[in-house]
Amino acid sequence: MYNKNMKKFIKKQKTNNILLRFIGNICGSIFTFFLLKEIRADDKKHALRARMFAKISSLFEKGQDKWATYYI
Repeated sequence: MYNKNMKKFIKKQKTNNILLRFIGNICGSIFTFFLLKEIRADDKKHALRARMFAKISSLFEKGQDKWATYYI
């Protein structure tokens, strides 16, 4: 059921190039996956795994920050 009081989301795209936007959105998905893995490894006291996942997620964060789509 649609609620009339719900807020509208505004879609913002950081680039007009469709290929770069696609790459940015894929990087965002991979970044989120490895960020969650990092948090779970840190909660289980696996410091080496957490650092490894942090480095991997930071690599994909750069692509997401440059070209991804985000919502306000």
